[in-house]
Amino acid sequence: MAISTNGKPGTARNETEERLLDVALTLFATKGFAATSVREIIAATGVTRPVLYYYCDSKQDLFERVVRWKHDDAYHELASTISATSGVADRLRAIIRGTFAFCAADPRVPQLMFQTAFGPVVSELADFLAYDVRHAFRDCGKGNAGSKRCWRTPRRRCQFARPVILQHHGLPRERSIAVTQPRTKAHASPGRRTRGRLSVRGRNRPAKDSANSRCRMTPFPIGTQVVTLKDVVGQNGRTLHPHGAVGVVVRTPSDLEHSYRVRFPDGVEEALKSGDLTTLAKFKEGDIGESGVILRRHDLFDNVIYQCIIGSHAYGLADSKSDVDRRGCYLPPAELHWSLYGVPEQLECHETQESYWELQKFLVLALKANPNVLECLYTPLVERTTPLADELLSMRSMFLSRLVYQTYNGYVMSQFKKMQADIRNQGQVKWKHVMHLIRLLISGIGVLRDGFVPVRVDQHREQLL
Repeated sequence: MAISTNGKPGTARNETEERLLDVALTLFATKGFAATSVREIIAATGVTRPVLYYYCDSKQDLFERVVRWKHDDAYHELASTISATSGVADRLRAIIRGTFAFCAADPRVPQLMFQTAFGPVVSELADFLAYDVRHAFRDCGKGNAGSKRCWRTPRRRCQFARPVILQHHGLPRERSIAVTQPRTKAHASPGRRTRGRLSVRGRNRPAKDSANSRCRMTPFPIGTQVVTLKDVVGQNGRTLHPHGAVGVVVRTPSDLEHSYRVRFPDGVEEALKSGDLTTLAKFKEGDIGESGVILRRHDLFDNVIYQCIIGSHAYGLADSKSDVDRRGCYLPPAELHWSLYGVPEQLECHETQESYWELQKFLVLALKANPNVLECLYTPLVERTTPLADELLSMRSMFLSRLVYQTYNGYVMSQFKKMQADIRNQGQVKWKHVMHLIRLLISGIGVLRDGFVPVRVDQHREQLL
């Protein structure tokens, strides 16, 4: 099947784009989003960096394209699978079986979506879940024969069945066993891998650990192989299992304040806090080279040296519904920068629409005439600077070069491809894509003609909006 990121399997893609998406899928699935670098993707694909950025705007954009690609393939395969079924229970059974079959066909898919490889138990797990859901709906239907209307939406059907399924397994009804997928731009960032998937949260939410004040983690799902980070001691003070013992999660908490239930090979089950466990896969990899370790121990947002606003507010095109997009760069302490763990290339907080590049990464992108970074340097909306950032702004013109033609042209072509996809899928273009294409052309022409990045385009507001 030809790779498709626009919802139509079989749509022809050129060989380079197919190879890029396939290599990215392999790396993201095996190493995780945070541990995979753009340099590794470029080396494995055999393309140059400008070619990579022709097809995607950033590593996050590439990740989202890969997720959309597999999501769309799964959606169309499931649609053909369930078209011959009827009834709520049979249709759900077909969906669940089809989903696990799709994951089994390419082991990279569950690793990418859930960071968990289901392995050889896919068919048994699919049968188990399908049986549970089917019988849960039968139980629900006994007392609700007159409430068929509320079953018309999948969300309502799942909400109605969930308490019955949980009760069947002896779990309290308010507790959910959630396996979260990496989410798109409107939600949290793709998982930063640590103990559970890590996502950065907004400043207005309190946290107990100041060094990790902007991060929250998702509990391990049931069935995850874990390793203990301390001795497991029984009631009599005897060590039941030493540090480094391997077990399987048999019950997961509703939040990380409560304990997991872990079963060890000898059949003994013990309650352990999240801080006392790590996944077996993570334990084998070790922490060296994993920048997530730095995120867990230090609040790098305190090292932001330059903060500005870009997007619709900087362009002069904002309305009452527009988000405030903050960008900038941060300078980590020398001891962190020189450590074997390394530092993340980018800090992200999607709840507050913040993103900050590590200073070296910021400078490299600026020298390559990355439009996003150039807009950061030339935006009129600067919120915070340090003396070092002021010095950087004073020499911003040195980052303008003939590369602007290639990079802005690549971004314009990306918007043009989105417009073509809109016409194929919906019969008309989205004006937002047209507007950004025109804005990028105006900005690129201004750079080449005047030697200055015209971020604000409010003089064209009426025509653009």
